[in-house]
Amino acid sequence: MKKSLFLFSLIVILSSEALAYESERILNATVSDAPEVHGSNTTQEPYSSMWRVSGKVIGAKEEKIDDKERTYEIGGVEGSGKIDYLHKSGTLIFGAGLGYDDGLYYHLTLGWNFRDFEFGFFTGHILFRDVKYSGEKCVETEKNNVTIDGAVFWSRTVCASYEPFEKEEYGEDLFFGGFVGIIIGKSFLNYSFSIEGFDIVDTSILSHYISMGYRFGDFIELSLGTVLTNVGSLESGYVYGITGTVGFYLMPLFQ
Repeated sequence: MKKSLFLFSLIVILSSEALAYESERILNATVSDAPEVHGSNTTQEPYSSMWRVSGKVIGAKEEKIDDKERTYEIGGVEGSGKIDYLHKSGTLIFGAGLGYDDGLYYHLTLGWNFRDFEFGFFTGHILFRDVKYSGEKCVETEKNNVTIDGAVFWSRTVCASYEPFEKEEYGEDLFFGGFVGIIIGKSFLNYSFSIEGFDIVDTSILSHYISMGYRFGDFIELSLGTVLTNVGSLESGYVYGITGTVGFYLMPLFQ
């Protein structure tokens, strides 16, 4: 009876362990802020459409974040660009966007636009994202046997030695989030959050964007703001950056 209990306990313990060794262990990776999406930035006329082409620059101190035995590198100066289409039906706005931010992505937007404020939600797909990472890969394996009374009871392959490696890949990711904006004449104040699943290096990105801007006439707007980005668990903290955006509206040409 005791022997049976011992065997059962041993099976449970061994089954809880990984049955296969890690052929690669990622230790360092470069990551980027999750894409930013917001609404019309103005009181859009009902049953009207607008096109917006915008370019953005983010400047942040280069930092290394340690999370779950990995180090993520983020920061520096990055540029991105996007084209948005927004249509308003009553108070409801819906639209789509196509952009580039270390990779090509698109998104769909659904929200509500009123005289003094707007809010909404979005979801998107990053078609490819440039990611550089490094770590260790297994170069030699060995058998790890558990014996009982001289007989092999359990056998598995484990890694005996690793060597360093570096890679650069283009991977797909999904993202989603929400936005809210306050509209005061030609001025606006925006907040949005964006969550991205970074599948290549098995982590997540949470970015908060806050910006203030002003539209000059019907065609051009400028905005300045900040971005706070978290990588992995919330305990890893946030990286702060400054954003500057210029937008060009083509709505008079595409009504």
